[in-house]
Amino acid sequence: MMRRILSAVFVVAMAAMLVACSKGGGASLTLKRAQYQPGEVISVVYKAPEGLPSNAWVGIIPSDIAHGKETLNDQHDISYKYLSGSSAGEMVFNAPEKPGRYDFRLHDTDSDGKELASVTFAVAGAQAEPEKAEPEKAAAAYKVGDTVMIEWKGSWYPGSIIQVREGGSPYKIHYDGYSNSWDEWVTVARLKNK
Repeated sequence: MMRRILSAVFVVAMAAMLVACSKGGGASLTLKRAQYQPGEVISVVYKAPEGLPSNAWVGIIPSDIAHGKETLNDQHDISYKYLSGSSAGEMVFNAPEKPGRYDFRLHDTDSDGKELASVTFAVAGAQAEPEKAEPEKAAAAYKVGDTVMIEWKGSWYPGSIIQVREGGSPYKIHYDGYSNSWDEWVTVARLKNK
């Protein structure tokens, strides 16, 4: 009796594995590392089912965007490339400039399709060394809760001060509309009034 139960469990488990594999069609994405520096070249190896349309694509999407729907991923992609009929190969991208967690996501089409595979990676943020220059002056300029504009790579983004400390980068900021994985410590030079 026990042997029959174990056999039945094995058959059910194997059937479930076959369904999971056939749903993804053997699609996969692979990275050499899990963390990169802003702007660093990233090579992603992909495998896709045969016969996908030429507009099947791989893109970089922030990790906090829900998985599954190509149309949602398409609204949030930072960078993308089409497979152009290829079912396997390697693509080269540059890591996003903004530190945080991202996914490479493989899609079956650029026309209301679905996500077939993903792999997560992180972009590291440069941590400034604490300075001893004028911490009292910086600490007096802004306080927790202040809404500010934050400079990042030459552009200004709205956000708020969420923490203040003494040191070279005394303000912890939060960018409006971004997850807290984007929060960072900045100097007064990167802030201005909203």
